[in-house]
Amino acid sequence: MPWEKKFDENKVLNQAMNAFWKNGFDGTSMKQLINCMGLNPGSIYAAFGDKKALFGRTLNCYTDMVRQKHREMKQDNSPRNLIMTLIDEMVAAIKAKSRHDGCFMVNTALDIAPMTKRYSNLSASGLRNWRSFSKRH
Repeated sequence: MPWEKKFDENKVLNQAMNAFWKNGFDGTSMKQLINCMGLNPGSIYAAFGDKKALFGRTLNCYTDMVRQKHREMKQDNSPRNLIMTLIDEMVAAIKAKSRHDGCFMVNTALDIAPMTKRYSNLSASGLRNWRSFSKRH
């Protein structure tokens, strides 16, 4: 009988992303991931592969979130409103302490990307997307 997922993939990816975001790649142990995701090791490996593969999935998840936010923000083409929205969201996140310090993509670029070409390419792509979005507005 084939293995069947019995969890919300987006939810557990977000939990893993928050762990990596808070602690960095090297600072996040598999034990921490098991605890925060609420999955056993076999389920994590079956669904996502090893820690590096899971990390790559969290980077893709983050990129998708940012792209969705950009699409929402495009509805108002005013540069002033764009900047005000970004600042308001950052202030709200800081006040709520709902996010960790810095941008996950920038943190990745500084933390792990120099060590591996794949993650370097992912973080560079994410930063290019941001620059492209910023230039259009």
